[in-house]
Amino acid sequence: MDIASLGIYTLLLVVVTLLVVWLVTNKKSVKVSTKHLVLGAILMSALGPLGEIFVGTVYQYVAGFPLWQYQIFPVHHAYTSLYAPVIWAVGGVELCLMDAYLRGKTASRMWRHIFLAVDILIVELLINIGFVLAFGQMIFRYTPGDLLHFSSLQTLPFYFIAGLVFTGAFKILKPNSYRAALLFGFIMFVVVFLAN
Repeated sequence: MDIASLGIYTLLLVVVTLLVVWLVTNKKSVKVSTKHLVLGAILMSALGPLGEIFVGTVYQYVAGFPLWQYQIFPVHHAYTSLYAPVIWAVGGVELCLMDAYLRGKTASRMWRHIFLAVDILIVELLINIGFVLAFGQMIFRYTPGDLLHFSSLQTLPFYFIAGLVFTGAFKILKPNSYRAALLFGFIMFVVVFLAN
């Protein structure tokens, strides 16, 4: 896997993700400041891989087999990847936009987070299927075959919790967003890249 191809795929991933948001919001723009999108991207690039390591370890312990394994640049027993912070950063932008849109549509926090969990699953499917179409291999492979190993419905409870953690952390960190972004970026770098 060469870096140029991965860079092009990442740009396409951003475009497709924004297109999904645009379609889901009925082709309306969602107002979110650039500062908050950057914080969302950095926050998810840190929380995503850390969550993957935690959930992957617990799932392996309880079930006796991994829920998923990364195929591209795997680290930490393949529970995460050196590329995962990029994927999660794009997901952070998408979550910021979708959460802002949903806040205007429903007052129910539970329904917003259920929708966000399903949204994360759908985006994950698009990411993995798109990668297979582009490069002939999966970024990550799920052990359960309920969604042809591209993802699994078993992730929905974890994604529901991830949505709660993300929106809660985002709300707490908004006032100090740049310091928080730097701190989380540093934590992600140490855990994913150095503590392997």
